[in-house]
Amino acid sequence: MAHYWGKQIDDGVVTDAGEIARRERMDVTRVREILRLVIIDPQTASAIFEGRQPRTLSLEFLVRKSLPLDWELQRQMVTENAS
Repeated sequence: MAHYWGKQIDDGVVTDAGEIARRERMDVTRVREILRLVIIDPQTASAIFEGRQPRTLSLEFLVRKSLPLDWELQRQMVTENAS
């Protein structure tokens, strides 16, 4: 959803998270949390899509944590969460 919504914003289909929230009938705070997921490193994203992520890794963990832009640091956070 994050990449889809981000592309909609980039392409001008919607103007902001508020418009997405109205269209999706979601809370704007939740939409913003999910939009932040566009910065997840590709390895972690692939693991999630393929079902190889640590069992303890949840959407709530990803949206509630302040993810660093550095992908290596993100992978460390995910690994530490799995411990």
